[in-house]
Amino acid sequence: MTPDQTTLAIWGGGLLAGLIVGCIILFTVRGSVFEERQTHAQNLGQEYEKLYPSDGMAIEEATDKWKRLMEHQQAALKDAEASMVPALPRGYLETDLSSGSAQVHADLQYLKQKAQRTQVKLPSTLPFEEGLSADANQRLLQLAQLYLYRNLIDTCMEAGITKINSIKVETGPCDPQGKYAVLQCQIDMDMNWDRTSQLLADLNQTQNRKGYGVRGLSIEHDRSGNERVSMTASLLTTNNPAWGLRPDSAATQLPNAPAGGGAAPANGGAGGRFGRFGGTNP
Repeated sequence: MTPDQTTLAIWGGGLLAGLIVGCIILFTVRGSVFEERQTHAQNLGQEYEKLYPSDGMAIEEATDKWKRLMEHQQAALKDAEASMVPALPRGYLETDLSSGSAQVHADLQYLKQKAQRTQVKLPSTLPFEEGLSADANQRLLQLAQLYLYRNLIDTCMEAGITKINSIKVETGPCDPQGKYAVLQCQIDMDMNWDRTSQLLADLNQTQNRKGYGVRGLSIEHDRSGNERVSMTASLLTTNNPAWGLRPDSAATQLPNAPAGGGAAPANGGAGGRFGRFGGTNP
């Protein structure tokens, strides 16, 4: 071997040795990182197989699962509706004219006798005292209105009012889907301030139990020291399409409202959203 070949062999051997040592160091350092990533990839693969099994889910199992979920949702909806819209007593759901008239007679006699005992002056004529409609659907509406004003007057007398000047029942709108209806009763009465505050407290207690509450309220102080109270109560109940109630919609600008919208009336106006009815919000 010539001197040049010897020199070339030495340099070439040194370079090869350095390359081998470098590869050993590289694979030693990167080996642990590779094993870590490989383990992570295997874990992800196992989770994927759990979430997306290769054979899928049997139709019977999938159907049973969504049926259970639907039953839970329907039960929750039923509980919510029962809380917000309590069912009327059976006597107020009778379509027979004689049964409905008997309910009216019983309620009016109860109110008049209680007013006599507690020395409360009632109007000379009460709603439906002259009879119910000959139409079965309208009778159902009237009986629901009877339930509202009968309970409202009873609560007022319990609070110690002295005089009821007028009672007026009327219908409101139904919700946009036509499922629920709003019935209203306007009552004007005289009482002192202590009785007024007691009445509002009593109504706040009974609204969740009986389904009605205060929609609007105005109080005027007269010279005798009493309060002239004008109250509108509302009842949220199941709607009957035969009643022909107009669906409520989102609040719209009133005819006399400023162009910029302006402040809404205290009682929400005629265009207030349906969700505000039946509660203590005016």
